[in-house]
Formats: sequence, structure tokens, C-alpha cells
Amino acid sequence: IQSGVASAERIFELLDADEQSADPAEPERPKELRGRVAFEHVSFRYEEDKPLIEDLSLEVDPGHTVAIVGPTGAGKTTLVNLLLRFYDVTGGRITLDGVDIAR
Repeated sequence: IQSGVASAERIFELLDADEQSADPAEPERPKELRGRVAFEHVSFRYEEDKPLIEDLSLEVDPGHTVAIVGPTGAGKTTLVNLLLRFYDVTGGRITLDGVDIAR
């Protein structure tokens, strides 16, 4: 029951969170799409005083597979959500073939 209550509280926190920034009108695109993804000194927090990810650097080359493992609440899903731009990073940047995905 406690796990369900904690999950519900988290959902309500997310629903109450401010809306994220919009996509750029004319996004920058890589010259050649190869599939290299890089997290460069990425930081993220849902709340100002509660950092979740701090100074994460990770490179994934085209054709490689990466497994992200960890306990519940460690930030696995958040990494995917950051990559898909459901959230914007609070520090650092995420690039696709050298182009910042926020542009």
C-alpha cells in the first residue's frame, strides 16, 4: 500500500509541475544522421532543491546497445524522457550526432 501511495504522490507532483519549454520553430538538424547519442555533463531535477541526476556523461555510438539498470527511483525512465525531450535538462546538454537536441 505504501508503494502505491508514494507512486500516487509522485504522479500528482508531476501533474503540478510547470510546463516545459516548446520545441524550436526551426530545429537544427545533423548534417548526416548516424545515431551517436551523448549526454554531456547532464544534470536534472524535478524540484529546485532535489537533484536527481548530476553531471552525467555518457556516449553511445551507432550500432551499440546500452542497458540502464538500477533500483526504483534511480532515474532510468527519466534518462529516456530527457532523450525524448519530455523534460529539458537543467545543466549540460544531450546531443544527437553532435547537435544539441534542445535546438
